[in-house]
Amino acid sequence: MEAFVQIGNETVAANAAELKRLVLRGRNSSYDSLISSYNFKDYSFSKLRERYYEWNSSSMEEKNFESFGIVDGNGKLANAGALLADNCPIRHSRLFCTR
Repeated sequence: MEAFVQIGNETVAANAAELKRLVLRGRNSSYDSLISSYNFKDYSFSKLRERYYEWNSSSMEEKNFESFGIVDGNGKLANAGALLADNCPIRHSRLFCTR
Protein backbone atom coordinates (compact mmCIF):
# COMPACT_ATOMS: atom_id res chain seq x y z
CA MET A 1 0.00 0.00 0.00
CA GLU A 2 1.25 3.48 -0.80
CA ALA A 3 0.10 6.89 0.42
CA PHE A 4 0.08 10.06 -1.64
CA VAL A 5 0.13 13.72 -0.70
CA GLN A 6 -0.85 16.81 -2.61
CA ILE A 7 1.96 19.32 -3.23
CA GLY A 8 0.67 22.31 -5.11
CA ASN A 9 -1.19 20.89 -8.11
CA GLU A 10 0.80 17.64 -8.08
CA THR A 11 0.15 14.34 -6.28
CA VAL A 12 3.31 12.53 -5.14
CA ALA A 13 4.11 9.45 -3.08
CA ALA A 14 4.59 10.27 0.62
CA ASN A 15 8.06 9.62 2.04
CA ALA A 16 8.63 8.03 5.46
CA ALA A 17 8.71 11.35 7.34
CA GLU A 18 5.50 12.51 5.69
CA LEU A 19 3.79 9.20 6.55
CA LYS A 20 4.71 9.60 10.22
CA ARG A 21 3.40 13.17 10.19
CA LEU A 22 0.14 12.01 8.61
CA VAL A 23 -0.31 9.27 11.23
CA LEU A 24 0.27 11.75 14.07
CA ARG A 25 -2.13 14.22 12.48
CA GLY A 26 -4.74 11.46 12.23
CA ARG A 27 -4.34 10.86 15.96
CA ASN A 28 -4.64 14.61 16.61
CA SER A 29 -1.11 14.52 18.03
CA SER A 30 2.37 15.81 17.26
CA TYR A 31 5.96 14.70 17.74
CA ASP A 32 6.36 17.23 20.55
CA SER A 33 3.48 15.77 22.56
CA LEU A 34 4.63 12.14 22.37
CA ILE A 35 5.87 10.79 25.70
CA SER A 36 9.54 9.81 25.76
CA SER A 37 11.37 7.29 27.95
CA TYR A 38 13.20 10.10 29.82
CA ASN A 39 12.39 10.86 33.46
CA PHE A 40 11.68 14.48 34.39
CA LYS A 41 13.66 14.17 37.64
CA ASP A 42 16.84 13.33 35.71
CA TYR A 43 16.96 16.67 33.85
CA SER A 44 17.28 20.34 34.72
CA PHE A 45 15.45 23.26 33.15
CA SER A 46 17.33 26.29 34.45
CA LYS A 47 17.23 28.11 31.09
CA LEU A 48 13.49 27.55 30.74
CA ARG A 49 12.88 28.59 34.35
CA GLU A 50 14.99 31.74 33.84
CA ARG A 51 13.06 32.72 30.71
CA TYR A 52 9.73 32.00 32.43
CA TYR A 53 10.75 34.32 35.27
CA GLU A 54 11.71 37.08 32.82
CA TRP A 55 8.30 36.87 31.14
CA ASN A 56 6.12 36.39 34.24
CA SER A 57 8.09 37.83 37.18
CA SER A 58 7.36 34.63 39.08
CA SER A 59 9.07 31.28 39.45
CA MET A 60 8.04 28.32 37.33
CA GLU A 61 6.48 25.73 39.62
CA GLU A 62 6.58 21.96 39.13
CA LYS A 63 2.84 21.91 38.30
CA ASN A 64 3.52 24.21 35.33
CA PHE A 65 5.58 21.52 33.62
CA GLU A 66 2.59 19.17 33.48
CA SER A 67 0.10 21.88 32.48
CA PHE A 68 2.42 22.95 29.63
CA GLY A 69 2.66 19.34 28.39
CA ILE A 70 6.36 19.06 29.17
CA VAL A 71 5.91 16.11 31.53
CA ASP A 72 3.11 13.58 31.99
CA GLY A 73 1.46 12.44 35.23
CA ASN A 74 3.98 9.60 35.56
CA GLY A 75 7.01 11.88 35.52
CA LYS A 76 8.03 11.08 31.93
CA LEU A 77 9.11 13.89 29.63
CA ALA A 78 7.24 14.57 26.43
CA ASN A 79 9.55 15.04 23.45
CA ALA A 80 9.03 18.79 23.85
CA GLY A 81 10.29 18.55 27.42
CA ALA A 82 13.32 16.54 26.38
CA LEU A 83 14.13 19.18 23.76
CA LEU A 84 13.78 22.01 26.31
CA ALA A 85 15.98 20.35 28.97
CA ASP A 86 19.31 22.04 29.68
CA ASN A 87 21.13 18.83 28.80
CA CYS A 88 18.88 17.71 25.93
CA PRO A 89 19.03 13.92 25.58
CA ILE A 90 17.78 13.94 21.98
CA ARG A 91 20.94 13.99 19.92
CA HIS A 92 21.29 15.74 16.57
CA SER A 93 18.29 17.96 17.22
CA ARG A 94 17.64 21.65 16.89
CA LEU A 95 14.86 23.71 18.30
CA PHE A 96 13.33 26.65 16.43
CA CYS A 97 10.77 28.83 18.15
CA THR A 98 8.49 31.17 16.28
CA ARG A 99 5.80 33.48 17.40
